[in-house]
Amino acid sequence: MLTLNLKITALREARNLSQADLARRLNCTRSAINNYEQAFSTPSPDMLLALAGEFGVSVDYLLGNSQHSYISVEGLTESDVGIVKTLIEHLKEKNTAS
Repeated sequence: MLTLNLKITALREARNLSQADLARRLNCTRSAINNYEQAFSTPSPDMLLALAGEFGVSVDYLLGNSQHSYISVEGLTESDVGIVKTLIEHLKEKNTAS
């Protein structure tokens, strides 16, 4: 199981963001992001909410209380949501067959 600092790093890198890019989006310093990723400091509750919102995951996921990440479908039509669900199921089947 990934720790908070490793989850922040993995989520940031998966979105091809630098620490500076993420800091700008969250209105904090690159140094703060580095400190979270190096486990030198822990994000405040407000920053945890901001990180979760930026990455589209729950605070519980970041803190390790849930093994599930979530994908926001906000702004998608019902038809689009159906396509996303179908794609997810297809990928799950593909990965279990491998």
